[in-house]
Amino acid sequence: MRAAVLQRPGDALRIEELEVDEPRAGEVAIRLTASGVCHSDLHVRDADWVRPGPLVLGHEGAGIVEGLGTGVTGLAIGQQVALSWYYPCLHCRNCQLGRQWACTDSASIRHRLPDGTTRLHRRDGTDVMAYLTIGTFAERAVVPEAAAVPIADTVPAEVAALIGCSRSRRAPRSPCSGWAVSACRSSWVRSWRAQVASLRWIAWPTSWTSPVTWAQPTA
Repeated sequence: MRAAVLQRPGDALRIEELEVDEPRAGEVAIRLTASGVCHSDLHVRDADWVRPGPLVLGHEGAGIVEGLGTGVTGLAIGQQVALSWYYPCLHCRNCQLGRQWACTDSASIRHRLPDGTTRLHRRDGTDVMAYLTIGTFAERAVVPEAAAVPIADTVPAEVAALIGCSRSRRAPRSPCSGWAVSACRSSWVRSWRAQVASLRWIAWPTSWTSPVTWAQPTA
């Protein structure tokens, strides 16, 4: 698959062909349909925030479930999902108390899956990490089940991608139904609507060449 890869902070993004492993236990294969472009990605590219490379950037994404690893029960093939860049470990004290947004042991900040590995590789075998484990500047991703948030098919992919930046999965016995957003504040709907209304850029790859170019939305 093609992806926008940052070799090291300060470099230009380059479009590369990467190999993608099948999902392992507890993981989900996603065909990405939309990605937001956040200033956080620009901070990493410009070396304001130093992150290890090579790294597929992008942390706001939506897509369709294409494959399920063993043990995944909450998702189905063909289902639309929004991706959460801070997936909860589901084991720490905060997660068990239903406060996934305060998870203290997420491997997402290490840009790796829970087992410490990555499913992305160059053809020479070099591992490529996914930014915050989801790496949405790509055609496909393999993510933990906890990072894939089921969302109605009626939600446009470009909207699902944006609200995915602030969504996290609810733990059992959480006082919030369905999915928790920003500590379950009731204002989250107004927040993401304002975010969409003020959005300047939605990532729609218009050229899979280097450097990456993006199209400005018309509506």
